[in-house]
Amino acid sequence: HGQGYFAVSYFNNLMSTSLSDDLDATASRLATATGDRWAFTGKDRGVTVVGGGKYLFGAGTFRPFVGGGAGLINLKRTVTDARLGDVTRAVFNDFDLGDAELSLATESVIKPLVEGAFGVEMGSGRVHFDVGVRYRQALGLSESLNFTQVGVGFGYRW
Repeated sequence: HGQGYFAVSYFNNLMSTSLSDDLDATASRLATATGDRWAFTGKDRGVTVVGGGKYLFGAGTFRPFVGGGAGLINLKRTVTDARLGDVTRAVFNDFDLGDAELSLATESVIKPLVEGAFGVEMGSGRVHFDVGVRYRQALGLSESLNFTQVGVGFGYRW
């Protein structure tokens, strides 16, 4: 009934809606103050590597599961302006928007990550597929970073 898993995932944008809204509001205030057009676009790109376990209930072709795991997330924040290009550091330094460690990092930051999962596994014999939902929480950032992922997995039993 128990299985181990390993998952690698890429996320194009994990920036919170509130930070995106703050960037838009700051751009509007700057446009009003300077008379120039300001348009900030922000992204938090991420890659996760997670290992964990899951418990499968029942027997047969379709088996529900619950599980959890831990791993790492690599995050890279970029904030750009249509005219000026990369303004990530300036937005944090001048307007105090976002997490300092993430906004001021020269490349990226790596933080611990935990996850909980549930779903259903389908298959028989050695080959199986699963469809599930994972709730993930990054640790060690001053900004809360949690997100949900719907995924499909493929596995092989030895």
